[in-house]
Amino acid sequence: MKANLEMQPYYDIWFGLQHLYDRWAKRYGLTAHAMFVLYCIAKGEGRCTQKQICEQLMLPKQTVHTILNGFEQKGWLVRQVMELDKRNKHLMLTAEGEEYADAVLGELAKREEAAMRRMHPQQCRTMLENNLQLFENLSQTMKVDESSQE
Repeated sequence: MKANLEMQPYYDIWFGLQHLYDRWAKRYGLTAHAMFVLYCIAKGEGRCTQKQICEQLMLPKQTVHTILNGFEQKGWLVRQVMELDKRNKHLMLTAEGEEYADAVLGELAKREEAAMRRMHPQQCRTMLENNLQLFENLSQTMKVDESSQE
């Protein structure tokens, strides 16, 4: 396989970021996947569903289900049946879960904000715009590849 030299620096950054988030999550006894599931639930403020988490994090249903079961066993999560759609449940943090999420995610957010403040606001905007453009372009080219293989 011939390496794509243009993408190698991006891979190095991506792997490095993953490593940082993995290490942060481990400090709190979590995997990075579990930490980001916790993030989705916390920001959803009681309106989050398992399906939404799967879509946002692009994780398999079983992975998210296993993480949610673990949160429930620890007393951090309750599932409330939705009134309009009894098949789905809203995911809500308990008081203990909120306290835990604040510890994990609040401290992480402080560090992310400090890192972003070290950059000029235009650098932050450009970084986000460029990453979004790469994501959209790659999504389109992979869709083309998928349809040609069918």
